[in-house]
Amino acid sequence: MSIQPVIDSLSKTLLEIASFVPRLINSLLLLAIGYVISLLVRWGLRFFLDHLGVQQLGERLGFAAFLRRLGLSPSVPRFLANAVFFFLLLSFFTSAARLLEFISLVDFLDAILHFVPRAISAALLVLLGGLGA
Repeated sequence: MSIQPVIDSLSKTLLEIASFVPRLINSLLLLAIGYVISLLVRWGLRFFLDHLGVQQLGERLGFAAFLRRLGLSPSVPRFLANAVFFFLLLSFFTSAARLLEFISLVDFLDAILHFVPRAISAALLVLLGGLGA
């Protein structure tokens, strides 16, 4: 009985692990950088929206009251900045999964990323329709 097939199989497994480790490190680094970028964008966007007067607009449109009914903070700039933060973070997470070649996860996250703009458009249409009624 030959032991060569076992050695070949073990060698192949070790090579796959050795090639996976750098991709794992790169994806973790990408996630860390993406988290920092998302935090900075959230902070900057919230600051910008606060100074732009978006809270008053949200109060007039009834968006702040809607947030209160949902049990969320009635701060419209904070809500919008957090939404952008999570959207950016999801984008970086998708890129990290793509680096790791997790195809099923990438397909799922891409579907979510493509759904978000449609959901935002639908929410805006409902909000504008409510204003017109």
